[in-house]
Amino acid sequence: MNIIYLISFDKKRVAFLERKGYRTYPVTYHELKESMLKAETYLKERGLRKEDIILIQAPNSVNYAILLLASLHLGIIVVPLDPFISKHLREKIIKEVSPKLVFTNLDNFSLLIKDLAQNSIFPKVSSDDIAEIIYTSGTTGIPKGVILTHKNIYSNVVALKKAFGFRLRHISVLPLSHMLEQSSGLFLPLSNNSTILYPHSARYSDLIDLIRYKKINVMTAVPGILEGLKRAIELRGKSSRKLLGLQFFIAGVGGATLSQELEDWWRKRVLLLQGYGLTETSPIITMNSPFKKAKYSIGAALSGIELRIKDEEIQVKGPNVTKGYYNKPEETEKLFDNGWLKTGDIGELRNGFLYFKSREKDIIVAKTGLNIYPEDIEKELNKHVKESCIIEKNSNVHAVLLIEKGNPKKIIQAVNEKLEPHQKIVSYSIWKGDFPKTPTGKIKKYEVKEKLKHPHQFEYKRKLYELLSSSLNTKIRNTPLTALGMDSLKRIEILALITVVIMAS
Repeated sequence: MNIIYLISFDKKRVAFLERKGYRTYPVTYHELKESMLKAETYLKERGLRKEDIILIQAPNSVNYAILLLASLHLGIIVVPLDPFISKHLREKIIKEVSPKLVFTNLDNFSLLIKDLAQNSIFPKVSSDDIAEIIYTSGTTGIPKGVILTHKNIYSNVVALKKAFGFRLRHISVLPLSHMLEQSSGLFLPLSNNSTILYPHSARYSDLIDLIRYKKINVMTAVPGILEGLKRAIELRGKSSRKLLGLQFFIAGVGGATLSQELEDWWRKRVLLLQGYGLTETSPIITMNSPFKKAKYSIGAALSGIELRIKDEEIQVKGPNVTKGYYNKPEETEKLFDNGWLKTGDIGELRNGFLYFKSREKDIIVAKTGLNIYPEDIEKELNKHVKESCIIEKNSNVHAVLLIEKGNPKKIIQAVNEKLEPHQKIVSYSIWKGDFPKTPTGKIKKYEVKEKLKHPHQFEYKRKLYELLSSSLNTKIRNTPLTALGMDSLKRIEILALITVVIMAS
């Protein structure tokens, strides 16, 4: 059940397109196989053997895909980390897993393997052998590493292939450290002999142009990315069909709750296929497919996966379900209920389709696809305030504070210094009175969200516009800085004003 054996390595077809600067470089399936086997030789020469561990923390690239596939083929365990996770958190994870090799820059990897011979001796890899350990994020202590076996990943891709076995052109917008991107953005396309484009930029304007000019058919994203693309499309003042092209007709979405408004907007323009899953389920549990879909649903269970609702909680069984957390037996025990994985999410089943109600864990999914755990941030905040509540706002972290004393901005600045980049608090509100709570003392976050009206923005954008308006003696709001017509002296004046504000803050 090694994922490699789902790939046919058709000589003529293009497996990858990699955008670098103004050029796009193709890689055929034949070239992919050659590079993968050379990478295997490289790993062997570095002393790596089956069940050894490597850690990868790098941006998406063809080299990343080659290294990942080579490692899985040899039975080497991969620990992929998001590029934006700090060095401090990476060191915690390194201490726990003790990798033989750590890759943080893969730019020159193709040169390292260029003149090597192709590996021809392969170890026997069992379906129950560990393929990857996927770490969740945290601020204190060691985060949890989800153990995924070769059977877990293979079975999930096979089930996806049954629902979505089409040869198309994909664009990769989520990090390969995210299992949603690995399964639906790498393994599934390769098993279908599809082509994957790795863009040179994550800017929405660039993505729009690449989708059209490179004739992209499909993209898998989290809701935050779909929201950003929607805004970028609306700002251009043209129809999505003209901007994205008629060939772009499928958008897969998962990783976080999709609002009905955003679903309605995209459904008018493409075939929107919403799914649901967890890292612990490799990751996809349910999915709307082209021939089996329901509006506002997170889909029907994939082939081979069982679902049940117990006390309103979604629980799941199947070959895709993790065996537990790395070196955390107590946490692993809490994860299961007589063999059923407890998702911690609230939902209901209607006519075979799953509908999401709320997230018991209140996980926030950033626009990059990274998971943010509110309790980690609340733990830091509560050292400075009476009580706090972290909620999601526009795929960002919003803090609701119950303060007895102290300056909220300074409190947030102090806390942000201790958080990972993707966890930083972007905006805040001050709460009057006690938080609404359940009988067990948990804050009712859905009630807090309903009562919030006008949060104070913890950002510098508003102040920057105030400085520009004052200096240029004109009203400026949401105007591109390149359109302001400033000469060199005016730019120096603006920079001086900004410096003064920063020094005063």
